[in-house]
Amino acid sequence: MKRNSLRVLFLPALLALSSLVSAQIEQGGTPASLRRALRSSVATHTMPRVDAQTLLLEDELAGRAGPERFAFVHTIELGLEEPGTWETLPNGDRVWRLRIVSPGARSLMLAFSRFQVPEGAELFVYDDDRSTVRGAFTSSNQLADGRFAIQPIAGDAVTLEYDEPAGAAFPGELRLSAVLHDYRGIVTKGGSVGTSGACNVDVVCPQGVGWEDPVRSVALVMNTNGTLCSGFLVNNTLNDATPFFVSAEHCGDFTSSVFLFNWKRSTCGSGTPAAMNDTITGSSLIVVDAGLDVQLVRLSSQPPPSYGVFLAGWDRSGTRPTNTVGIHHPMGDVMKISLDNNQPNTPNTSWRIVRWDTGVTEPGSSGSPLFDPNKRAIGQLRNGVATCANPVDDFYGRFDAEWGVLGPFLDPNGSSAVTLDGLDPALLPPTSFSITGITPSQVEPLIPGTTRTVKLLGTGIQPGVQVDFDGAPLSSFNYGWFSNSSLTLDMPQACIGTHTFSVSQGGAPSTVDIQVVEAQQPIHQAGTGDPDNLVTSVSGIDITNADTIGHTNVTLWSASNLPSVHPLVTLSLGAQFTMLSRCNLVTIPSCGYIQTHVTVPASLAFMTIFSQSFCAQCQIPTTPNVIEVSNLQQVFVFF
Repeated sequence: MKRNSLRVLFLPALLALSSLVSAQIEQGGTPASLRRALRSSVATHTMPRVDAQTLLLEDELAGRAGPERFAFVHTIELGLEEPGTWETLPNGDRVWRLRIVSPGARSLMLAFSRFQVPEGAELFVYDDDRSTVRGAFTSSNQLADGRFAIQPIAGDAVTLEYDEPAGAAFPGELRLSAVLHDYRGIVTKGGSVGTSGACNVDVVCPQGVGWEDPVRSVALVMNTNGTLCSGFLVNNTLNDATPFFVSAEHCGDFTSSVFLFNWKRSTCGSGTPAAMNDTITGSSLIVVDAGLDVQLVRLSSQPPPSYGVFLAGWDRSGTRPTNTVGIHHPMGDVMKISLDNNQPNTPNTSWRIVRWDTGVTEPGSSGSPLFDPNKRAIGQLRNGVATCANPVDDFYGRFDAEWGVLGPFLDPNGSSAVTLDGLDPALLPPTSFSITGITPSQVEPLIPGTTRTVKLLGTGIQPGVQVDFDGAPLSSFNYGWFSNSSLTLDMPQACIGTHTFSVSQGGAPSTVDIQVVEAQQPIHQAGTGDPDNLVTSVSGIDITNADTIGHTNVTLWSASNLPSVHPLVTLSLGAQFTMLSRCNLVTIPSCGYIQTHVTVPASLAFMTIFSQSFCAQCQIPTTPNVIEVSNLQQVFVFF
């Protein structure tokens, strides 16, 4: 269940994989089958039967280890080319339908390995009596990596309907990769929900009065592996409404999860649950720490104003509050509130709730926030043993202990704030889009093939922007939406001088300049410079030298360990220095760097090669490179 101790994942290429315009947000509309006279018969694909009783017994034996499981995952591969029902309408529009049945399911959730459709195409999903219709999902809902998911629909049968207009730019691609059979009943026909303990209290009950804002920050997370967790939106010191979301590391990968907000009853104890409409699909992992059991992600799109979300404030002081409140989705149920009227204990890096006075947490509550009396989050639920019969011993992470992980992102401007109030995005004044700066403002010549990250700063930045560099569009895989105040991108290769980034967001572009300056000292690099992902042919290695324009760089090669080369040193062939080819002598051109290709004889294809360069004028050696050339045609460079 645990992964690496600490991972920070915010490189542009990774961000771009999860950036999209409007995620799960439904576009509305009516399926063609409800507007046109289509054939009544539709092809049906039936899943194997699921033994719900065995699964429930497995869950009981597992106890509270790991996130709550709610669904059996049927892994399948079904697409538009599979046996479905295609019809062409008189105007040339095409409609494809496929009915999915998983006998006995309380609800069905769908996961797609591929969702890419042309403009004007629409995907709807509905139950047999069309009492629930989800969609339309359109090109504006696409993730860059093609994955997608749709929240559970009550019942054991759903129909997928794909409507593609005549003259579409390209044929749509849909590939259903998983049908999640809900055997627990997080949502069922007739409106009944959840299976949490009877002692749990709805957030709309009197105990929740005054906690309406924190309630709006909490979401149920439905993972495509069939598990459930909780988590919450959290504010940052820029107060820019970036949708950062905190949960527990053991809840797993949220990349294509469905985040459901505002799922609660209308009245205390018996009201009709809210419709499962306020959803966002997908997120980007920002940072995760297995030892502290915490993860921070950024939702793949900004929740629309209609969701009315709230970004929780926080307190990282570590001061023991007089009492605490937990808000969560136990067992995947509608939102509940738990109260402890006493101070928590502080074992190690945790808050320990010795005994709840109202309600408890249960599986599915993992990752949910613990609030102090000032309604600021102080941590997230890690684990516990509390039950309605014995409401004791729940453990939350502590923001003060986790600040080394979370701080760089929740305090991006380095304010050193110890507390921060929550934020209602609806109360923010309208923010116009603008790029206002860049960090760093200058870089040395980029070594070809390497990654150098720069950050564009601004206001009102949203997913889906277009970035140009010196007038040429950059691939979306080279940059990503990091927050409402910044874009993170890979600096393109460029010569010395002034260069311009131009960012467009549905209107006039906003620009910012960056300076490429001469290297301050000689740079010598082999391969692509990325030790984790180097591929080259054994026939040769690309070598790059960067330095002051006009300086001469000398590159030396050896099959034995090459000591740091100093100017005027005399080298001779022999045990201490075995030449592989020749000394490269290069003059740095006006761009500030030069790249050469060095041939490696096939007889030396499996050897360790040592290489170093030094500048003849400034007499400064570079850091040696160690290169492993293997039969897999990989080169590993260590600095």
